[in-house]
Amino acid sequence: MIDTWIARLREPRSGVVVITAFVALLMASHWTPMALPAAIVIGLAILRPRDAISRVVWWALAAMWFTAIALEPARMEDHVYLFAVWLVALAVSLHQDTEEAFIEQAAWQARVLIGVTFTAAVGWKLAFNDFASGTALWLFMLVDYRFNPLATAVGLSEADMARDRLALTELLAGTSGALSLEAPSWVLWRITAVAVFALVIEGVIAVSYLASDSSRLAALRLPSIVLFAVLTYSVVPVVAFAALLAALALTAARWRSESMWVFPALVLMSATRALVINL
Repeated sequence: MIDTWIARLREPRSGVVVITAFVALLMASHWTPMALPAAIVIGLAILRPRDAISRVVWWALAAMWFTAIALEPARMEDHVYLFAVWLVALAVSLHQDTEEAFIEQAAWQARVLIGVTFTAAVGWKLAFNDFASGTALWLFMLVDYRFNPLATAVGLSEADMARDRLALTELLAGTSGALSLEAPSWVLWRITAVAVFALVIEGVIAVSYLASDSSRLAALRLPSIVLFAVLTYSVVPVVAFAALLAALALTAARWRSESMWVFPALVLMSATRALVINL
């Protein structure tokens, strides 16, 4: 039975469905009631695999997630909206009759979703000079303890952090009219370099996924996604987003066996970092 199930996972239609159901279970961390439909779909995938690949199931799950977003918008982060759109894309792809037609349609949908998402992210960050200058990253390091390893890596000392946190506190309290962040020039250069490098990676992802499959840029898709995930989720772990990104990347790669390591690698890396933070 296990061999049969593993063999079924190698089929694009069943594989994409199962991995998306698993992502749905992780997304339920944003609103616990959504764990029930995710668990039902996973149960179908195990016990009644033919029913699990029914497009009706995925249209229904998509409708549930859009309803959840409408009911509890404060609980939802950006990647939840992306996931809901992916559910619609998957449901549309499941209308295809053959495995080949399905994976062609699903790969195109996943590729465009990744490309558009990262294009929007880069455009939004470039619209505000605080990202390219490194100021936004600096502020993240001050207010979010998960950035502590990165702060140490770029050379920010405890004294620098304490002084800048005090300046930020005074600004928020209204006792200071401007925020002046201070650190040695070589630390400022490193912070800016990290911020720019992150933007470049996101730009490569956007361009490579929006480029045609015949383009040489297509070869950069999976490496750039993995590099982005390593740099991002090893610092700030978002397990659900890591799983979604891996699922989209595998689908865009047409569910090739040589790419399968990406999903467990990204999820385990993000989950491990989350565990370390919470210990």
